[in-house]
Amino acid sequence: MILGIDQGTTGTRACLVAEDLTIQRSAYAAHAQHAPRPGWVEHDPAEIRACTRRVIAEVLAAGERPEAIAIANQGVTCLLWDARTGEPVHRALVWQDTRTEDRLAVLAPHAERIRALTGLRLDSYFSASKLAWLLDAVPGARARAAAGHLRAGTLDTWLVERLTGGRVFATDASTAARTLLCETVTCTWSDELCALFDVPRSLLPEIRDCDAGFGDHEGIPILASMVDQPAAMLGQGCVDAGDVKATFGTGCFVYANAGTTRPGGGRTLATVAWRRGGQTTYALDGGVLTVGAALAWVRSLGLPSQVAETGSGGGGNTVFVPALVGLGAPHWDRAARAAWLDLDASTSAEDLVAAVREGIACRAVEVIHAIERDAGVTVNVLRVDGGLARDRGLVQRVADLLGVPAEVAEEEEATVVGVAAMAALRLGRLGVDDLRARRARGQARVSPAITAAERAARLHRWQGALARARQWR
Repeated sequence: MILGIDQGTTGTRACLVAEDLTIQRSAYAAHAQHAPRPGWVEHDPAEIRACTRRVIAEVLAAGERPEAIAIANQGVTCLLWDARTGEPVHRALVWQDTRTEDRLAVLAPHAERIRALTGLRLDSYFSASKLAWLLDAVPGARARAAAGHLRAGTLDTWLVERLTGGRVFATDASTAARTLLCETVTCTWSDELCALFDVPRSLLPEIRDCDAGFGDHEGIPILASMVDQPAAMLGQGCVDAGDVKATFGTGCFVYANAGTTRPGGGRTLATVAWRRGGQTTYALDGGVLTVGAALAWVRSLGLPSQVAETGSGGGGNTVFVPALVGLGAPHWDRAARAAWLDLDASTSAEDLVAAVREGIACRAVEVIHAIERDAGVTVNVLRVDGGLARDRGLVQRVADLLGVPAEVAEEEEATVVGVAAMAALRLGRLGVDDLRARRARGQARVSPAITAAERAARLHRWQGALARARQWR
């Protein structure tokens, strides 16, 4: 058995994963989302640590002792903590947080150089500007950093340090690649980028391969660590160049396996999928920033989160653009804002919700098309996982608007399965061919159910709404 931990945006899940990568037992604990100002999103690291320990204890309550631990993390969310006590000096800044937009505007002349080194775009989504903000905003932080009393990193680094009793200060290549501080051809911290963002390199953890080992927790080795999205790609069996998956959760993140040479990208991101045995596998990444988050927002307004799905797409004439925190790939427009368009006196609450779901599907299809263009591939089957994969109405909309079948993962928690697979590969319990075989193990296949003409009309109408939402600011 492998103990897989998925530390995500809204909560932490622990699972006991068998050698055949089936989940035997699972526990989940949600944590609070803090939004002290518009555009600011924070997590309490101490709460996340407590949640992690709680779900581990719950899963192991029957007395099993797993052979290894594998940890997936939400990637970009980052924090500073005291190097001596391990206590955070501020809440963690979440990947959704946009407080550093003004700071990044000053760095705009360096955007192409940053992209050349990292494969990423200059965006507040990533960690570097967040860490610089923390160093400037927390009283005395830069002085403490200069004295060697602070550490900086993403949540995986802090959790590993806490789980190992402070013995290991390290991150993995896939997570380091999401910081804007890592040169992703060599998978090393860049002195040039650290200087540009004003983040001292001395604060940053060691970068290790994803299966290099990260100490132990209560005698159980932590063998693997990865970002959640490439972990889900591995869990879906997308081990060959050109394989594409989409994870529907808080956001929707589309990853295409790009092989062992970092792609040039385009309107999507070139990033590290995983690194094993000194060899890096790269991916193209495109994200819809609000999916589950948009549906949660709908519920918070008192609107029904589910509506009757119809072949026409629902929503009457109403169109919705899900740009609640701006737009990610392929636009990278943080000034865009969400909008319902074409409302009239007959528009119902159900119409509004149906339009939100249609807008989410349109954005997902838009990102998939961008991945296809940048990767030079054609998606013939979309592999789907994540908590919203069980929402077959939403998956049907995506299949309809993409025009190809969507194959839902056998295990809903593909992220946990993927990071457990990384540990199992290290242990020799399975091989890459075993993971490749998982691509044929879809739980359900959802095929398009509309005509090409209707597909084109729905996407065209939504594109018109998108253009108006982008002109808002």
